[in-house]
Parts: sequence; C-alpha cells; structure tokens
Amino acid sequence: MGDRFIQLGDWRLADIDGTHFSISHKDGWTAQVYKSDGTLHPQMWQLWGSWHRPIGPSKGIRFGFQFIEIGQFRLGAVDDNLFSISCLQPQQYQFARDRE
Repeated sequence: MGDRFIQLGDWRLADIDGTHFSISHKDGWTAQVYKSDGTLHPQMWQLWGSWHRPIGPSKGIRFGFQFIEIGQFRLGAVDDNLFSISCLQPQQYQFARDRE
C-alpha cells in the first residue's frame, strides 16, 4: 500500500487523481482506467499507472463491510452476485455480475 493505491502481487489498484482509477501492472502497462463519470477506458499503454508512488504508510485507503475505498473510489460487493467500482463524487457506478 501507499498513497491511494493497493498492490496485489504485480498489480496496483489506484486512484490516480480523484477522477481516474486504474489497474496497472508493474511492467508499466495499464489494463483498465475507470473515469469518475462512469466511463471505462481500456488501456494497453503506459499511462495512468501508480508505479511512481513509493510503498509506505497507507494514505487515502479505508476498509468497511464488503468494500475498500481508495481515494475517491469504492470497490465492493453490493450483494452475493454484484460487484461495483464507484466514484464517490460524482456518484457513478460500474458493475460486474456473476454468471448465474
């Protein structure tokens, strides 16, 4: 963890600037960018990553019941079949459902 990011293996989930949330790999490539207006921007280029930020004390990260908040973005289980990534201001959502 560090300043508005969580690292899972070679991947980082990060609030880049309060408007963009990214999933990026340590090799420098960004897999997905979520914008605060609810739009998705699939990326395969070396922008919007957080690998320039050092690992250290967590800043801007909060945990709650079935969610993680990273900066202005919240990732969490809505219920047993629905996962969302949302921006707190303005409140916009992206959903993933299980295959049932």
